[in-house]
Amino acid sequence: MMDRSAGEKASVGSDGGEVCSKDSVLSSSEVGLSLDQQKKILESVFVSASKCLSTYTGKELQTIVPPDRKLYLFLGVYTDDELSRLPDIFDEFIRTYDEKLTLLYDRYEDDNRSEPLIYDPTALLLIERLEKIPFTLKNEWDALLPESSLAKFALFWGISIDFE
Repeated sequence: MMDRSAGEKASVGSDGGEVCSKDSVLSSSEVGLSLDQQKKILESVFVSASKCLSTYTGKELQTIVPPDRKLYLFLGVYTDDELSRLPDIFDEFIRTYDEKLTLLYDRYEDDNRSEPLIYDPTALLLIERLEKIPFTLKNEWDALLPESSLAKFALFWGISIDFE
């Protein structure tokens, strides 16, 4: 079982500090961000998402999405406007789906057959994009990893993506 008590939100870390808070990542209201600004926002949200995922899994995370490719993937699935609001988008996603995430990660905790991608540090951002734009994510994904990984990952979340 995870270290979180029933009803405890993922935004509270084991030390009592907030882990999944929009305050823990950069916030920007600008549109038309430079590539460096986009990368900085994404990297900050990746750190927050990794900490947050650790609270759901209680396990060591596994890097499936190659670190040198994750920026490429996520720059392709967020608009400039979304990137400028990404900390808020991520925070809203966690607040909205905390219960579902808790249930799913509890359910798959001891299942060695589960798609390893669910333990990737980018998993929560991938799920957020699956909720919003599954086929755009699929199109960007095709260049990075096998289709079967995303298809199994999407099924973990309860979405079926047809790659035909």
